[in-house]
Amino acid sequence: MKEGVRMRILDAARYFIGLSKPGTKYEITPKKLQKILFYAQAWYLVKKGEPLFPNSTFEAWSHGPVNHLVYDSYRMFRYHPIINSNLEQPCLDEEEKEYLNTIWEIYGSYSADQLEELTHNEGPWLEARNGLPDSAHSNEIITSESIVAYYSGVLKEVENGKWTCEVITPQPKLELLLDKVNPTANPLLRFLGTWHGDDFEECLRDVYKNRIEAKFS
Repeated sequence: MKEGVRMRILDAARYFIGLSKPGTKYEITPKKLQKILFYAQAWYLVKKGEPLFPNSTFEAWSHGPVNHLVYDSYRMFRYHPIINSNLEQPCLDEEEKEYLNTIWEIYGSYSADQLEELTHNEGPWLEARNGLPDSAHSNEIITSESIVAYYSGVLKEVENGKWTCEVITPQPKLELLLDKVNPTANPLLRFLGTWHGDDFEECLRDVYKNRIEAKFS
């Protein structure tokens, strides 16, 4: 993203609404929108060390993280899908769109209830609730510190191939958050003409590690 420029949370909200498809699993209600915006903020904090939406906080409401400005902007839809017709799309650069597209690819197919359940089982919301029953009212802010502490640990587990999710299925594709490397086909070249013995299994491991489009150099 452009240096020194951050996103307005309502611009991100409009972009996600533009990606939604009413009548399918990709429809978006106000509750689902809140959760996806929360994850956009959380993962950006973890990866960049600063908020995607400056001066925008999320509170630990009974149904999961909620931003007040977004709540006030879309509360009229209640539990119904937000209709995206005649919605003016925000002016975002390609890097901003790419990041939001990644968040949508990870979470966009889940229902609002599934995402609520997911946040209810994660540290930041639980820490802010401080033992309150799920149905109890709370305006406690979910802190950036708790977000970074928890989701950094999750990302580390993803990097090590140890992360699993038992709350919703299929589990979110958090591997999409990992920084893409620029692999080459060079590790494979040493096997040319030598396909015998244990080399084949070692080659397959190299193929797996270099499984996105290869570039010869």
